Amino acid sequence: MPYMVSEQNLRKVENYIVDRVVKSGDRRFQETLTVVAKESGVALMTAIRAIRELENAGKIISFRSASRRIANTYEYVGDLIGFIENQSSEDKIQYLQSKLAELSSEKAKLEDELDQARKELSRLKRTTII
Repeated sequence: MPYMVSEQNLRKVENYIVDRVVKSGDRRFQETLTVVAKESGVALMTAIRAIRELENAGKIISFRSASRRIANTYEYVGDLIGFIENQSSEDKIQYLQSKLAELSSEKAKLEDELDQARKELSRLKRTTII
């Protein structure tokens, strides 16, 4: 019997793919298998198997490159709205917590950039006045 990816790991990979699609606004995106695995929080072989299972389930279409070093193209053909609505409460919470952490990190980064821009503006004002 072939190895089956756990539901949890399959969900992690699909969450990553859906997140990429939602962020870009395009159902098609390019990514290496290594990045899919890393960003999903699963092993490389698990990501490969999860993608294969998602293909077999008719949720994604993969356009493979000649090498693992070159990004594959993926197209998510699943139901984006139903994806989130059909998750268990625990999966919804986990997905939303990951989104919150991601947005908090992005907010902190933008606040740092804003602080640097303000310092630069202040420095430029001081040098212009003198």
